[in-house]
Amino acid sequence: MTALPRPVPVLLALALAAACTAAHPATYDLKKQWSAKLNPHGAWTLEQGGVALPRDKDWTAISNADAAYNPPSGHVAQPAWAPGNVPGHYLPAWFKAAVTPADAQYGWLQGDLIVHGTDIYNGIGSGVASVLFTSPEAGTATISGYAYNARNMGRPQAWEVALNGVLLAEGRLPGDGTFTRAKRMNFSIAPQVVQVGDAITMTVHETDGSSTPGDFVGLDLTVAIH
Repeated sequence: MTALPRPVPVLLALALAAACTAAHPATYDLKKQWSAKLNPHGAWTLEQGGVALPRDKDWTAISNADAAYNPPSGHVAQPAWAPGNVPGHYLPAWFKAAVTPADAQYGWLQGDLIVHGTDIYNGIGSGVASVLFTSPEAGTATISGYAYNARNMGRPQAWEVALNGVLLAEGRLPGDGTFTRAKRMNFSIAPQVVQVGDAITMTVHETDGSSTPGDFVGLDLTVAIH
């Protein structure tokens, strides 16, 4: 008689499942999980001053200014998360590039994630640009990403990453060609314990926080929770 296989004990099966889960963390990547239609979207919220930004179906501050958005075949819209499209009130703006710009001053490619920070010229009454990750689970989070000047014209920018308001990492982007798409400022933060609902934010702004111009910054933020 052929012996039947012995069943795996329930507790052992659960332990094996837990081990597999621990070996494969849940990874949340802002760029890969980007939504041009929903905000918040999943764990991500694009904000100004802690308030979710509305959708603009065509952020003309860039799409009217660059030839790649206006080929002979017709205008290409650039969806964005921004307070509006009116001069003086269209910053901050978050977008995933619909095209590769024709103008060489713009240092990004189609599909890149870009934010233009708030400033006193076109962000009147607006809050500081930030992305919020609200943890959907508890565990140990590895936080990583990068930032770079997506236009280098002498407009210094800055970024910070915080967990529940506690600063974890920061950087300065001088806008002089030191940091570009090809030479990004990468960061990886020591593992942090997180609970459901904890807030990880990445904020981008001009260096003095008030009186200098904002500018385009390329970035990504990834949170892997074990």
